[in-house]
Amino acid sequence: MNERHNIPERSPADRRKDFFEVTSGFDKQTAMAEAFRCLGCKNAPCMQGCPVSVHIPEMMAAVKKGDFAGAAKIVKAPNFLPSVCGRVCPQEVQCESKCVRGIKGSAVSIGAVERFVGDYDLDNAKTAEKPEKIGKRAAIVGSGPAGLTCAATLLNAGFDVDIYESLHRAGGVLVYGIPEFRLPKELVGKEIDNVIALGANVKTNEVVGKTVFIDELCSSYDAVFIGSGAGLPMFMNIPGESLNGVLSANEYLTRINLMGAYKENCITPVQRGKNVIVVGAGNVAMDAARSAVRMGAESVTVVYRRGREEMPARKEEIRHAEEEGVKFRLLANPVRFTGDENGNLVADHVKFPHGMKYVADYVHSKGLKFGMYTCCGVMTCAGYPGSFGHEFEDAKYFAEVGVDLLKYDNCYHPSMQSQLSYNRMSLALKASGREILFSMCNWGNAQVWTWARSVGAHMYRSTGDIFDNFPSIRKLSESQLPNLGYSGTGCFNDIDMLVCGLSGKGNISPGEGCTLGQYRYHFALWCMLMSPLMIGCDIRNMSPEIKSLLLNKELIRINQDAEARPPMLVRDNRGAPENIICFRHLSDGEFAIGFFNPYESDKDIMLPYYEIGLDPLCGYGFDVTDSFTGEKLGVQKEFFNVQVAAQDCRVFTAKLVKLK
Repeated sequence: MNERHNIPERSPADRRKDFFEVTSGFDKQTAMAEAFRCLGCKNAPCMQGCPVSVHIPEMMAAVKKGDFAGAAKIVKAPNFLPSVCGRVCPQEVQCESKCVRGIKGSAVSIGAVERFVGDYDLDNAKTAEKPEKIGKRAAIVGSGPAGLTCAATLLNAGFDVDIYESLHRAGGVLVYGIPEFRLPKELVGKEIDNVIALGANVKTNEVVGKTVFIDELCSSYDAVFIGSGAGLPMFMNIPGESLNGVLSANEYLTRINLMGAYKENCITPVQRGKNVIVVGAGNVAMDAARSAVRMGAESVTVVYRRGREEMPARKEEIRHAEEEGVKFRLLANPVRFTGDENGNLVADHVKFPHGMKYVADYVHSKGLKFGMYTCCGVMTCAGYPGSFGHEFEDAKYFAEVGVDLLKYDNCYHPSMQSQLSYNRMSLALKASGREILFSMCNWGNAQVWTWARSVGAHMYRSTGDIFDNFPSIRKLSESQLPNLGYSGTGCFNDIDMLVCGLSGKGNISPGEGCTLGQYRYHFALWCMLMSPLMIGCDIRNMSPEIKSLLLNKELIRINQDAEARPPMLVRDNRGAPENIICFRHLSDGEFAIGFFNPYESDKDIMLPYYEIGLDPLCGYGFDVTDSFTGEKLGVQKEFFNVQVAAQDCRVFTAKLVKLK
């Protein structure tokens, strides 16, 4: 008796193919068994949750006795449409949410019992006797649930009632809005017939305000009730809403439910989308999404700007949608719709007129790799939808397009802790079946260098954004000198892109850019620190000097050395402590030595060998070659001293040799 009886349902595999009702309702025995779960509370908290205050304990008491006709009379006193309400009302947040049984277990299935009682009454009730007239007339505007209920109440009170309906068929939202698989139209027809049997005169194709006016009704009737509903849809007021393929749920459902667009050769068809997006997560959104499934869509996705707990649809409808294959993309919202020259909805035709895969294929045909950008938050930094909550779907798309690198930014994340989101995308990329370099970017927050490797990143942004000026280059690079030990094969410290060659152009160039010497400092230091080399300038318009710098094979060899050992760092001991000396072991037995002068004047910089653990009396020195010019400087004994121009650098490769 304590176990809640679940209403029977058709299997998802069967029901997603047609518009027949999903649930079949209780039989007499099950309805009575569920009614016996009702405790008959004297204060009836369930009634407090019912908008029309149905006497639920009394209804349950009648069902327990098998007096279904009596139960129907109790229900219909305040609620003329129990069959409808039993199917579509959100009982879990109304009457059932107040049920005492729900405190320590499952609430009584009030909606299912009400549905049984209503269906029993429709199938077995005798033809209603018309009440005695009192000589008064009423006009009802709208034949939806409010209009039908008001009409029945007034008819039972002795009024003559005319119902004005704008559409060609009575029933309002019960007919045009709620799909057949939730609310059979035959049942709605019976409810309307009952109102007509009481004496109602239904006038279809009457648009109040067009074919007849309110003033006329008020002068012709003793009472006027306006139950016109909320027929006009709410739009988002974003670009592209008028494109073909973008419909309000009202129009989509009306074409299917009222006009029969689900039937072959329907004279009022509706576009059958291959991949359908439904914006919103209320009951109407669920109706539209589940209808799209039945209309043959290959994929249907509900996009909702809040989280799962905030979804206003009935939990049963959400569960049914998921069972039928509908996907949910939460914490997301569209910002625009784009279309082709014929006004059809497509991917952004200005930026990608042939789609994203076309772009990837073109890039690959040039022997290049193709990268894509998105965010771990609900939106990207530019305001486009991010990947939060739908990482696996996006990763699958990246793989299908042919993405080789994903930059995963950190804008609009719902919480300060984004570590789990980065790990989730890493898992999604691995599940995609394509090898995609994962470049995560959280701007150096939360000591990212200590955990980036553990979440599967191949490279990680460890700083804020770089700018095309020398102070920015210095600030970012020097902030990471203490953290170089975390960077290495499989996961590299990304100190942001290269600004070499921007020369004051672009949105990160507040001034005239850098000198050639400062760009050399920048590129060479990134190479010595093993930072990924991501060119930021327009390679079509590089100067010969910048092109030569960025294609320097020796510097690139140092940057991409197989062992990826971070450099030892030495500060100059000649009274210029801001100078940086890098000494780095390479995999072929050679060494790289870099001298970096951030000062505004030329400096002599010296590397005493004892600073790197080499005793001057040990009999060894370094045979050095200039990595910029290829000039061989010969063997340097005991120390290595070079002159470095202001805000410039010198880099050398060296071999350890025994002195003669």
